[in-house]
Amino acid sequence: DLFPSHDRGKNDEFRVPISGEEFFEIQIFNRWGTLVFSSNDPKGMWNGQVENEGAVCVAGTYFYLLNYKFPQEEAKSVHGSITLIR
Repeated sequence: DLFPSHDRGKNDEFRVPISGEEFFEIQIFNRWGTLVFSSNDPKGMWNGQVENEGAVCVAGTYFYLLNYKFPQEEAKSVHGSITLIR
């Protein structure tokens, strides 16, 4: 789970709250730079496993790179971190 077990059912998946975009791409990396999740679906959520079906990711800090574009706007790139708590 992405947050402590006492909060099971809350925040169990990481999702970017976005709508109305014409382009969306998110990538999540572990601290060694290995890609653990990627999606072009803005409704897609990361569940803390490699590509949501593989190995369970260990607790720690993960880094995301988000690229998106809204109509009539310049493309944007945002990055940050996610703390995975088990």
